[in-house]
Amino acid sequence: MTTQPPARAFGRIGFLRLGERTQVVRWLKSSASVDSECVEVTAFDATCFVRDSTDVEGPVVPVPAASWAALRNAIRERG
Repeated sequence: MTTQPPARAFGRIGFLRLGERTQVVRWLKSSASVDSECVEVTAFDATCFVRDSTDVEGPVVPVPAASWAALRNAIRERG
């Protein structure tokens, strides 16, 4: 019997609705998150999509991948 790793380590599988199309994606949450109030992010077609981890059926904000990378790098530098 194999055991599955914790969902937090690898993200949660979910769906991303893009107009009439639905894509299966892996939603990731920061490893620094200590409670359930955080954002989750996934990438698809050079765009990152961000959502509230407590409202997975709620709105999803598209962000250009380069902009998301710049934000992530700035946060890491300030550590």
